Amino acid sequence: MNTTETTIQNGRVDVAAPPGLADGTKVLVDVTPLPSVKIGIDESEWRDDAEALADWQAWLKSIEPIEWGASDQFDEEFRRFNIEAVLTHPT
Repeated sequence: MNTTETTIQNGRVDVAAPPGLADGTKVLVDVTPLPSVKIGIDESEWRDDAEALADWQAWLKSIEPIEWGASDQFDEEFRRFNIEAVLTHPT
């Protein structure tokens, strides 16, 4: 499958045919507008100066840890479940 990019001009789509397709060959053209707004940055725009790294480090320190809940309670229930499973499992 060949993909090409073109621009609408005067209400028409003008696309050069890929090599090897004879005149009269039926093709499917999927018109999908490209986004006009750039999302994100590419590697050439990354900042690695001291100020940017300090900002990054400050942001990382601002992230609050995930609260996993009552870990001791979970551990105890899990232990009891395993003991019960072993004691009730026929051998």
